[in-house]
Amino acid sequence: MRREIIDYLKFLMGAPFIKGYRLIGETHLHIQYYSEFEEFKSDHPMSEYTKEEFDQYFNENDTLKKLLVGESVRLLRQFSYLECVTIEIKSYDRVVVEVHSSRFILNKYFGFNIEDLSLGDNTWKSMFVDVYLADPAKRNELYEKIVCKFNQ
Repeated sequence: MRREIIDYLKFLMGAPFIKGYRLIGETHLHIQYYSEFEEFKSDHPMSEYTKEEFDQYFNENDTLKKLLVGESVRLLRQFSYLECVTIEIKSYDRVVVEVHSSRFILNKYFGFNIEDLSLGDNTWKSMFVDVYLADPAKRNELYEKIVCKFNQ
């Protein structure tokens, strides 16, 4: 795994609750989050994070969708060599939700290249955050485009 990705993962939304990650080949990043606080606490008994903090990410539908949609696209923007980002919320051995963000498909859907968006010139905010993350309808539309699996 590239050090730059490992370092960047620390800044993702819900980063403390990442269960694992791996790079498949050179272009596909797979990230797995916990979906149950009890499993997180079992694996990290000394952690000071509370169930309330955990629930802010994983038991509030809008926040969960922002995490899945926003962070997968943000990783594609940040690392132009990634072609795909999969984020999985996993409860023990059962996948609860999985999104699969393909650069090719998303660039086509957006009508621009994700990797061209920048914090410096504000295009990341104006063309993605304000349009797709701030607007619940657009966020839901994008979520439906990338979600692969959803089990309750």
